[in-house]
Amino acid sequence: MKLVHLVVAVWLAAAGKVAHAMPPPIDPVRQAAELEERASVLRPVAEAGDVEVQWQLAQLLRWGRPQEALAWLRKAAAQGHEEALMQLTDMLLADQADKPALQEALDRLRQASAQGTVSAQVKLGNALGFPYAGIAVNEAESAHWYRQAAEAGDLWAQVYLAQALRAGRGTAKDEHEAVKWFGMAAHKGDGLAQFYLAEMLQRGQGTAKDEAAAASWYLKAVKGIAGPQIAAYALGRCFEFGLGVHQDFQQAAHWYETGARANDRRSQRKFARFLQAGKGLAREPVQAYAWLSLALNGEIDKEEGEELAATLTPAQLAEARRLAAQWRPGEAMGPSRLKLARTP
Repeated sequence: MKLVHLVVAVWLAAAGKVAHAMPPPIDPVRQAAELEERASVLRPVAEAGDVEVQWQLAQLLRWGRPQEALAWLRKAAAQGHEEALMQLTDMLLADQADKPALQEALDRLRQASAQGTVSAQVKLGNALGFPYAGIAVNEAESAHWYRQAAEAGDLWAQVYLAQALRAGRGTAKDEHEAVKWFGMAAHKGDGLAQFYLAEMLQRGQGTAKDEAAAASWYLKAVKGIAGPQIAAYALGRCFEFGLGVHQDFQQAAHWYETGARANDRRSQRKFARFLQAGKGLAREPVQAYAWLSLALNGEIDKEEGEELAATLTPAQLAEARRLAAQWRPGEAMGPSRLKLARTP
């Protein structure tokens, strides 16, 4: 570490601060004074051309003085500081009504992408591939940059490229190649790639149909951060219908409840049906009505829930509505059924 970096780090630590972006001020007057005091220590070094201190100063000023922060980010990005480039383009892309800023972001990302900066290639692919106010969608260019980053080993680019290949979005549809890229990302532990790979294996898209392998990948996907919301329903169906696993209604109920608690409406609807019928677990019509109400966004009395509602007393209906109104994502609806399932 350069001496100046050490001095800056020690000074910031002594002040009880870290050289990262400050949160929005609570006391603007006091924090403005503190901000200027701290910035005055960094400015001379940043002005002398030290790229790391330029980056630190931009972090410090990002909330309190965003225009000055942008200026320092531009200086650091011009010296090849990748994190500065990424944050600079984030800030430029944030104001979707500022067309010059959007164009500057695209120009900078294109230049860095052409020079082989993988993070820029992924961000440029995203900016051009998804509807973004002020930026014309260019799926072909988006897919091009995803491929460049995917071939360089970027996990997210591999997922995005596989999605484009599977749908034929911006590139020729090629399910076989999509399976290849999903597989690469899945083996690195990406839950979304694991889910999509499982789907394609289960359907025989781009590869031989293999329901057992699909169920195995669904199980891996469901254990990720977002896994319960994206994969629990599919895994529940595997156990309900014996797709690649032994049919097991208790396991199906377990995974449907897992998805229901993650606020997946398909899982909530399925779990409600299991509770209504006592399929794989004890019959609970009150909780069934509550879960179904959540799945149908409160419109239960109009269609699917009429028959179920007819089996409940007014007091039971009131209790079910209370349960639904008080429920929060991640929670059980009364006693949890998750303990009933064995680990596959």
